[in-house]
Amino acid sequence: MHPNWPRPTPRLPRYTLAGFLLLSGLVHLVLLACSSAMQQTPSQPASPSLQLHLRPAGMANASPPENRAQAVQSPRRQPSTTALRPPLQGKPLLQNKAVAVTNPTALVPNPTPAKNSSSTEVATATANGMSPAAPSPSSSPGDNQAALYRSTYLHNPEPPYPERSRELGEQGRVQLRVRVSSQGRALQVDLVSSSHSRRLDEAARQAVAAWRFQPARQDGVAIESSLLVPITFSLPPP
Repeated sequence: MHPNWPRPTPRLPRYTLAGFLLLSGLVHLVLLACSSAMQQTPSQPASPSLQLHLRPAGMANASPPENRAQAVQSPRRQPSTTALRPPLQGKPLLQNKAVAVTNPTALVPNPTPAKNSSSTEVATATANGMSPAAPSPSSSPGDNQAALYRSTYLHNPEPPYPERSRELGEQGRVQLRVRVSSQGRALQVDLVSSSHSRRLDEAARQAVAAWRFQPARQDGVAIESSLLVPITFSLPPP
């Protein structure tokens, strides 16, 4: 051959070319297998997650029937407990009210000299609404009589118990001096002794100021007089 002529390119043998093609095919298969495996792995945890969510839902649906059965059975036990309540609430209803203490002290004014002044008697009223004490046989219609704040025809309401004092458990005794007119009305109400609670003192004073009284009498004539009215506020024991 001439030295300047180009040399022919050597050709690869046929078995080398076939081996290269086979190797490239194997590489492609491996890549396809890896890609398919990567696509399948995320889907595997999904199936157990669905099963875990379904189990608590089934258990939650099964629990309400038990609660409903208990709710149906619970009202059956209530009549036995409510049947015992009325006897327990009967007593406090009478004790929650303010109690006016009996035997008020009447302050008889200094009357003018009269024929029957030596036979003066002081009548008292009881808290249960009984009429004043009957005069002695020796007394006459012209005898003197102190003012009364309770009798069969004077329906004076008891002082209301303040709601705030009831909540705080405030109790005590109030003593008031009342100036009664000849018409049986309270002209002036003064506090003599306090219950150590302004609410109780004010409730007693306002109630007594609206009371009607039987005026004191001297020689059969109604006159002004003063008397002490004690009022006790007490709550039932807890």
